[in-house]
Amino acid sequence: MDTIIIKKANLTDWKQYKEIRLDALRTNPESFGSSYEEEVKIPISKWKENFKNKNSVRLIALENKKAIGILVVVFETAINLAHIANIYSVYVKPEYRGKGVSTKLMNHALEIIKSKKIINKVKLSVVTKQLSAIYLYEKFGFRKVGELRKELKVKGNYYDEYIMELIL
Repeated sequence: MDTIIIKKANLTDWKQYKEIRLDALRTNPESFGSSYEEEVKIPISKWKENFKNKNSVRLIALENKKAIGILVVVFETAINLAHIANIYSVYVKPEYRGKGVSTKLMNHALEIIKSKKIINKVKLSVVTKQLSAIYLYEKFGFRKVGELRKELKVKGNYYDEYIMELIL
């Protein structure tokens, strides 16, 4: 696994990012608020535009230049919320799970977040049945602070989510 590189995705990575994002939505639709059916219709210009947002960072995990994982950090911009960062869209391809890729993505994300001295809180949400993801977040010090019932509805099934936070 030493060949895995975590980097900030940039405009030149848009196509690989799109491919793995769509893979995430197909593979684990119960883990995301968006659906494959919605995002597959997004025009190329919009995918590229997402990389110009200065309030977010898209991380991509690569092995031999092939995308195997992603994570998005979004920084709040409102004055009263500017101390908060949010983590979204954590995904690792199934064949790479259990090999430390998500740990590397989280480490990299938290380094970026901590480098912004104004940030002292990180938030995320996770489906309550995603035990390995919950374990990962707890390993980094995140704590469950709430539960949202029937937060997602995918193919007629409801999924609950935990709200988790890390105070830096």
